[in-house]
Amino acid sequence: MGKVFGFVINPGADRSRTRKRFDGFEAHVKARWPGSAVYATYNKQDIGIKARQAAERFDSVVACGGDGTINQVVEALSGTGTNVGIIPMGSGNDFVKTAGIPHNLDSALNILETCRGRPTDIIRYTVTCDEGIMQGITANTMGIGFDGFVNYETTRLKWVRGPLMYAIAAFRSANRTATSNIFLNLDGEVSREDLIMVCCANGRVEGGNFHVAPEAKLDDGVVSLVTVPPVGVFTLLTRLPLFLIGQSHRTRIVRHRQVRMLQADFSHPLPMHADGEQISRTVRSLSFQVDPGAVNIIRP
Repeated sequence: MGKVFGFVINPGADRSRTRKRFDGFEAHVKARWPGSAVYATYNKQDIGIKARQAAERFDSVVACGGDGTINQVVEALSGTGTNVGIIPMGSGNDFVKTAGIPHNLDSALNILETCRGRPTDIIRYTVTCDEGIMQGITANTMGIGFDGFVNYETTRLKWVRGPLMYAIAAFRSANRTATSNIFLNLDGEVSREDLIMVCCANGRVEGGNFHVAPEAKLDDGVVSLVTVPPVGVFTLLTRLPLFLIGQSHRTRIVRHRQVRMLQADFSHPLPMHADGEQISRTVRSLSFQVDPGAVNIIRP
């Protein structure tokens, strides 16, 4: 018997632009892999449910959507041994840039045909915020402070998409970012640091084309911790282009470290995103640890 897949598709991805491609996509994949099935969800909260339903029938489940869809499919299937494929259909499609999965639909489908599931790390986190205690996973990146403000601003920009959206959001966020005195425990090493941004990166790229952690790998058992200390608005905005070309290490204001676990307590509540999805605007503490090889991603 040839390969078969359960495809979990979020037609609301890329601000509902995926919806226009849904009918043709379903017919195409069923013709290519007879016996496969498509599970569509119009509610973000149901993505994990659909993924688990697909995993009951198929050894390989494919997340069709953006980074948020990938996040929820991976969270639902991590630790199960199910292979997770990806068809990029979001606005940023950041995780696939590190995973080596092309944006072109036919090329991404070919990856499913020719590649196998490879053990891939995820980040498991716990935060305390005004909404209570929240837990989740990150496949690509999560950001606190300036990074979180930028993500929040992107949700308010309805008239633009892609890298320009993130650039505008960064400009809007520059004046709003406040310094937080942060207690840090990094793999048992304790310190206090004044910071405006903390980014925890499993993948290399976020925000469409910002190379926050050029050295990050998906299967090395560590997270790239990227931090920025207090700087003026002009300095912050003039250093941001270095992230676009993967040269942020050339400025001393950006620090890169590799860690396996983190505990952070913030002097005042900060916004946070995980894989591009806003978690809370009032995060007061964060802890995470790497879960090595927790999910098998079909990738080169």
